[in-house]
Amino acid sequence: MPLRPRFDAMLFDCDGVLVDSEPIVNQVLRDEVAAFGWEMSIEQCIQTFVGASLEGVQARVEQHTGRSVGQGWVDEFTRRRDAALREQLQLIPGAAELVAAADEAFEGRIACASNSERAKVELQLEKTGLLAHFTGKIFSAAETGPAKPSPAVYLAAAESMGPAAQRPLVLEDSPSGVRAGKAANAYVVALAATVNPEALVGAGADVVVDSLSEVRDLIG
Repeated sequence: MPLRPRFDAMLFDCDGVLVDSEPIVNQVLRDEVAAFGWEMSIEQCIQTFVGASLEGVQARVEQHTGRSVGQGWVDEFTRRRDAALREQLQLIPGAAELVAAADEAFEGRIACASNSERAKVELQLEKTGLLAHFTGKIFSAAETGPAKPSPAVYLAAAESMGPAAQRPLVLEDSPSGVRAGKAANAYVVALAATVNPEALVGAGADVVVDSLSEVRDLIG
């Protein structure tokens, strides 16, 4: 008989954790912000905006450039971003296996909690074949309250599972996401794919891993 998992629920971030969306999104974003005179590489763009909500991106661009970013810009960026994701998006290696294992180990007590808007999360999970695992279990900070590093989206996800989810395991890849998970009283594993491991440790990550295969051992 298998041992009971150390945790009783698992909450996943989406971008950079389940799907390899950061290079795709930031290629589009780099081109869009260049129109405002803000030149940067894709790597610089990722480091600047990793973990940010769409509203956070807009605010950061306005702050840096001193120019107002209207709804038309947001709509065009979203259109180009989503088109690129539909064409290019792939899973993070090991994501499908980890989600399936977590879904079984925690008897369905898994959720995807993201700063991204719901439509983007659903697009990405459907494109990569993960949506069936997260039907009715997607939480967006655009709906739950302040974006990460606020814990609101993780608290909403955990509360939706009731008292059975008292010891959640959170999987993140950004300092703001790590802080959100810790503020929600979760054990946070950080995937060091796009951010320096020291920054993730500094944000409070309990464990930093280089691949999702390392996470599998934590869920029993």
